[in-house]
Formats: sequence, C-alpha cells, structure tokens
Amino acid sequence: MSKPKGTRSLQQDTNTVKRLMAPRKVNKVEQQEYKVRVKKTNGAIAPSMKIQEAWNLGYNGSGVVIAVVDEGVEITHTDLIANMYSGYHYDYVDNDNNPDPADGNDHGTRISGLIAAEANNNECVVGVAYRSKVIGVRLLSDSGATDLMEYQSLSHRRSIVDIYSNSWGPEDGSGYSDTGRLAKAALLGGITSGRSGKGSIFTWAAGNGEKFDNCNADGYVNSIYTIGVTGLDSTGIPAIYSEVCAAAMATTYGGTSTRYLYSTAYSGSCADDLQGTSFSTPVASGIIALSLQANPNLNWRDVQHLIVLTSKKYTLRDSYYSWQLNSAKKYVHPRLGFGLMDAEDMVKYASTWTQVPSQVSFQSFTSSPYSYVTALGVSNSITIGSNCSIQYLEHVQVQISFRATGIGYVELTLTSPSGTKSLLMTQRKGDYYNSGNVTWTFMTVQHWGEAPLGQWTLKMVVAAYSGRLYSWKLILYGTQTDPLPNINVCSVNPCASGQTCTGNNYGYECKH
Repeated sequence: MSKPKGTRSLQQDTNTVKRLMAPRKVNKVEQQEYKVRVKKTNGAIAPSMKIQEAWNLGYNGSGVVIAVVDEGVEITHTDLIANMYSGYHYDYVDNDNNPDPADGNDHGTRISGLIAAEANNNECVVGVAYRSKVIGVRLLSDSGATDLMEYQSLSHRRSIVDIYSNSWGPEDGSGYSDTGRLAKAALLGGITSGRSGKGSIFTWAAGNGEKFDNCNADGYVNSIYTIGVTGLDSTGIPAIYSEVCAAAMATTYGGTSTRYLYSTAYSGSCADDLQGTSFSTPVASGIIALSLQANPNLNWRDVQHLIVLTSKKYTLRDSYYSWQLNSAKKYVHPRLGFGLMDAEDMVKYASTWTQVPSQVSFQSFTSSPYSYVTALGVSNSITIGSNCSIQYLEHVQVQISFRATGIGYVELTLTSPSGTKSLLMTQRKGDYYNSGNVTWTFMTVQHWGEAPLGQWTLKMVVAAYSGRLYSWKLILYGTQTDPLPNINVCSVNPCASGQTCTGNNYGYECKH
C-alpha cells in the first residue's frame, strides 16, 4: 500500500506528496493469530470461480500480456520464466531493465504466480492464465515513489500491455488519498489509447482495512477507469480484511485464516501463506485475461459489463451488511460488489460479445444546502430530469464538500430514484480524531443498469461530534440504449414447467 511520508493534513495537495510504497498486507498480529497451513494447492472450493471449466473450453490466457506493477518480479523463477515477456520488463526505482527486487521482496513474484505460473511442470502452482505473458514493472520501494514514476509504470509499454495488475494503494484506515495529476493522465491515456484504442484494463486491490474502512477514500479504486477487486473467505463471507467498497466490482478468493492461497516466492521458492486483496486482484486479472483471449476486441467498458453480468451472489453472506437487488435486477453488496467472478461465464459471453454503446455522461446542478449535521443526519436531494439522455447507468460519481469535527464518524449514503443505497462513506476508526474540510469525488457502481431519472438523495450523518454539508452534485455515466440487447437471461428456460420467464439483462422472474 502507498503510505504518506510523514503526516499530512487533508488540505494538502496530494499531487505534490511523495508516497512511500508498500504492498497491501494483513497486519502481522492477524497473520499469526489466524495462520493455518493447508494443502499446498489452490484447489476446488465452493462456490467455484469456474476457472477449470474455462480451461476446459480451451482458454489459458494465450496472447494476453499482463504488467505486474509492484515491488518487482523475480523473472528467472523456474515456475515463471516460461511466461516472462523477455525484453519488456523495467525497474522505475533503479532505472534499469531488471525488475528483480534487490532486497528480495517477493510480493510481486507471488502475484505473478497467481496470474501466470506455468502448467504441468511440477513446480509451485498453476496460474489462472497460465499461458499469458507477464511484464514485471518495479514501482514500489522503501525509497518512495513520485507521481512521475506512477505515470511511467501505469503507461509502461502501453501498446502491448493488455492488463495492468495493481496490488497497492494508499494506507488503509485514514485520510483521503487521491491519484496524482500524472497518474490520472496515465489512467485516462490507457483507456483512450491502450490496446489500439480499445482501452487498457487496470485491476486494483480494494484494500485490507476491514469493515471499519472504506475504499472510497482511495483515489485509485475510486476511479471509473479501474476495476476494484475485493476478497472472499473460503467460508462464503467477506474476508476479514475486506473493506466497505461501493466502487468495487469484482470479488475473488483472496486467501484467509481458514485457507491460504499458494504461489511462487522469491529465490525460486513457493509460498503457502497468501491472504489479502493483493492476491484477490491477480486472480481477477487472470480471469480477465481468459476473457480477452476469448475476444481480443473487448474494450475496457465491455470488460466491466462482463464482470457485472456474470458475477454471482450465490449464498454469500455477511454479518454486517445485506445484499440489495437494484432496479436493473442485479444484486449488489457493500463489501462484495456484484459477487464472485465466474470465469466460465466470462469467456462464454465474451466469445460472442457485441460491443457496448458509446459512453454518455451527465452532470447535475450543484446543490448547496450548507446544512449543520449531527448524529441525526441531514438529507438533501437532486432531481435528474429529461435533459439527461442516459437510460442505463454505469458509474455514478458524487462530488461532495463537507466539514466534520471527527471525519472518521462521517457516514454518507446515496439513494437512487429506485431506492438502491450506496454506502459512499462509512465510519473509519483511523480518522475518528481528525478534523477539517473534505472535498472529494466518491464513485459507486451499485446503481449499474438503473435508470437515472428522478430524485437522488444524499444523507450525511456524523455519528459523534458535528459537521456541515456544504455542497454536492452528481456526475453520471452510462448509455442511451440498452448495452446488452442480445443478452436474454430467459433463453435457457430457467423457470419450472408451467411458468413463464420474464426477464431483462441481469435478472428474471418466474410467473405462473
């Protein structure tokens, strides 16, 4: 994770702050308390992500290039070397062509194994996309990283890289940390000119701050251009480290106290103790690679639509938050996004995919209530009228300016015209005693597929102390026409005999 160098106030310009980088990790106390060794394989588990089924259909990531942006990759590891893209690696810390971390840190090597460890060689493990090519990009180190280094890493070899897998980000638990000006330019440049104009795919670890953190304070996951990935426990609940994250789309198994992931490690070794969204993310990157092999013409928004369409709720549960069925009949969850990724469905739908319509955006007027806020909360509404041409939502951004005596006690909930709620901000223990003004753009994907017309309501609560809601507005993204006109969820007769199936793109009802 990216950590501030020293302390800084919320008012500081984050574009000028150099960050000391480290990967997302669960703290050592948790690692020791919950560590249980298991059989050294990422084997069968229920519900399944259907990776084996996607392999059985002939997909293995062949032809897809993935950049692992991290603390370095041991490119000579015997379980990785066959899938390393020789001649294209780079170390932006030491400015040379060898991304091998001099200090022996194996975080990036572990990530690479989950993506592209070779099959059938009796080594550590088999990667999800075991015939893809990996480029090692070293960005993270104890010496810190600049905005320029992030730009260089996130646009490295843009003409040949399909997916940038990122398992790092701001420090968990406190502060609002945005991407720098140049990093923002790298993401925008990637989706506009990467992959010959189809757009680079950026996957991002959603964070390990647990239920008392919220990824919406992370400017990387909070971007519409990235795919936030969170972690699931092998018992069917959000992993202990998973944050509240209205911006997260994808969920994969990330290793937990009951079952760790297994991968490659430094100095040619193997590791059997992986847990964290650091390791959920490369699994998602591998599944996306299988989908790009199935259809290389997918653009960056097609990939996001595929994740929304095919991810599954199953019987996944949470002691703290519940599933909602949005008005597009898609289940959404504050910590699990759209549910568990399904590799088999991803490649099947990808193989016959019709590119989604062009993206349309719309900005509402700015509401300026300047309301005093306490634990009772204050609600304010904005109505979207017929001048908005969007019919099917994708991303929703909320630009807000507020003040609070205890910023960590602020709770922000956005409710769409159809009643779907997005937890834009929940209580964050690390910010309980921080005070000040916050101007921030929150993003949610939980209204995906809904119609935007009508009244949107923002509720702000300060559970302790007090605050003020100064102003807010909506920025909506979506399409004017149905993005999935050829998807018929009733085509396989999901209803019982004697019933009629009535459906739309994401769900269906069975009626007698």
